[in-house]
Amino acid sequence: MKQRQILTVFMAAALGMATLPPALAITDDYLIIPGQSIGQTHLGSNGAFYLKKLPEAAASDTSMQQTNLVWVS
Repeated sequence: MKQRQILTVFMAAALGMATLPPALAITDDYLIIPGQSIGQTHLGSNGAFYLKKLPEAAASDTSMQQTNLVWVS
């Protein structure tokens, strides 16, 4: 009787996993590499070049000698 219950639980779990959608492939477009890049936006000394390629920021905050820009996707 106990073996039958274990088999039933195992079969239900296997069936549930079989119906799940496949995992999404992680591409470089979404990869975050600390200190190097966030997706296709690279960090570093050439920041002005990459800022020109981005669309207009969703929000900005300008304070003393610093501007913070926020993009939402």
